[in-house]
Amino acid sequence: MLSRYLGSWGVVYVVRELDRENDARPETLIAKAMRPQFAADKDRMNRFELECNTWLSLGVYKHIARLYFVDRFDGQVFAFGEYVREDGLPNTLRCWLDDNLMGLEFALRFGLHILWALDFARGRGLIAHLDLKPENVLITPDGVAKVTDWGLSRMVPAEVKAPPAVSASPYLYSGDAVTAAAGLGTKGYAAPEVAAPGFVPAPTADLFSFAVMLSEMLTGQRPSAGTGAADLLPALSPLSAPHQASLAGLLSACLSARPQDRPQSTDELITSLADAFEDLVGVPAEPAPGQSFEALSDLGQRAYALMMLGRTAEGLALNAEVMRRASGEEKFDRPPMILMDYKERGWKLVMDEALLDELETAALANPADTEKLKSAIRDNQIANRLDRALELCHRLLAMTPDDAAALQLCAGVLTDLCRRDEALDHLDRAIAIEPTSERWLDRAELLSKQGDMAQALSSYERAVALDPKNARALEGQGGLLVLAGDQEHAVTAFRQATESDPSSATAWYNLGTSLHALERGKEAREALLKAVEVNPEFTQALNSLGVLARLDNDDQAALVFFRRAAASDPGYAKAWFNTGNVYEIAEQFDKARDAYERALNIDPGYALAKAGLDRLAEMGW
Repeated sequence: MLSRYLGSWGVVYVVRELDRENDARPETLIAKAMRPQFAADKDRMNRFELECNTWLSLGVYKHIARLYFVDRFDGQVFAFGEYVREDGLPNTLRCWLDDNLMGLEFALRFGLHILWALDFARGRGLIAHLDLKPENVLITPDGVAKVTDWGLSRMVPAEVKAPPAVSASPYLYSGDAVTAAAGLGTKGYAAPEVAAPGFVPAPTADLFSFAVMLSEMLTGQRPSAGTGAADLLPALSPLSAPHQASLAGLLSACLSARPQDRPQSTDELITSLADAFEDLVGVPAEPAPGQSFEALSDLGQRAYALMMLGRTAEGLALNAEVMRRASGEEKFDRPPMILMDYKERGWKLVMDEALLDELETAALANPADTEKLKSAIRDNQIANRLDRALELCHRLLAMTPDDAAALQLCAGVLTDLCRRDEALDHLDRAIAIEPTSERWLDRAELLSKQGDMAQALSSYERAVALDPKNARALEGQGGLLVLAGDQEHAVTAFRQATESDPSSATAWYNLGTSLHALERGKEAREALLKAVEVNPEFTQALNSLGVLARLDNDDQAALVFFRRAAASDPGYAKAWFNTGNVYEIAEQFDKARDAYERALNIDPGYALAKAGLDRLAEMGW
């Protein structure tokens, strides 16, 4: 834990993940939870879990602080979200205002970011945030505003045009969208009607709060309901008269005490702010970002969060969809399952236990149907019921001792039980009965785990000989050839893997890195670009493309690739170091220092980043 912030009944920890197994999220996160003394308060806990569900349904968007996953420790729910660090400038809009850092250009830019966030959230089913205030707007070191703290928000089902973040549509909570509870909003920012009995949440309440914030950004003072356009015009004096009048008039309308007199959507405000920005700066405002790329790992983490929030059926259903997409099959005919970390009890694949037992009972009731018994073994293996899976293996092999597929299946169970010598014996028996590429491949991977690289390579070669298009075997063969220092033959293997499976980003990446080792830069670049085409978030491939660009003295292209690598995985220290190196060469020493510091924060032992900072310090930076 790096720091802690207490709220009225919540607590936010800034935490660093030390034993990282998931590179899909940053190393430093915020962990939001109930304060321990309120953990038993059912009403507050329900509101916190409501916030988690709302936040979860918003998915991934540039101007919304991201929820990565939800977990439980000792029965308490923790929401792990995006951490925005302070890096020379404050990380909240509140602090920007308190430190008098706000100018008209920043006010217009941040205003657009906030409106885009609200607009996107409404497309995901949001009715109203209901607690918009400067404290709930984060500002990144790159000047990106992100709306956070969705604890008072109200949601309804809405059509989701992008791939769903959680289910076919965002959630509707029972009784939640009718009348708001008392105590909504923050005095000075909440719309007047929020405090009225029977208040029905509506988007116009957020437009009032937004207008208060933007007016405060423009004038330094918080306005009251009914503030007129004339009161706002002096702060807009750098704009041409038409843009002054348009924006001041819209803000004044938003500040009306009567909801029906306010704009009914964000459209006019977005247009007015964008036009004002272009009038002030001379160039168009950046376009509104679209839905951020969501990998299957993102959807998997949402399924995990649903499980931790007690929404077991929805979590299993979403994960079944993830598995279907990952398999490429139209129908994934397996019991729904999800891998969970129960902390004190360790990792466990959660499945529908009743369905699992039902399938096993049906298999045992008809011993002649060995395929059903094999399916029951696989299901128990997936569910980590390995001892039970092994018992069923013994039954299967007692009935069919010379069934090569049964021997291979049982070898997999024994491998999972770390009984590798027995697993190897079963595989050898299966291969003796019926040699196939997949069995030689399993043998190669098992021998690799045992450290017998020579025999493993020989087994990969046998697998490829039986099936020259087995991409997995070709990649494994190439990997061992790299370890053996035989880059030429590794290139051949990786190239064949890409031909067999052009959708394998790792095959293209491995081909590119081997070509680079052979100083065949043009071919390496083409292969790495294919890897990024297949997976636009392939951090290592993006970083390698940056390295190749640096070798070609194309620092501008290198910087683009390094920044993309860092954005795809903010916890990848090499990308930050390489970014800093390019900035240092370009004599942008402040940016170089920031990037080197990011690399060292991720990896305190990163000697090259430390050396970079030392060089900058010697120059006075």
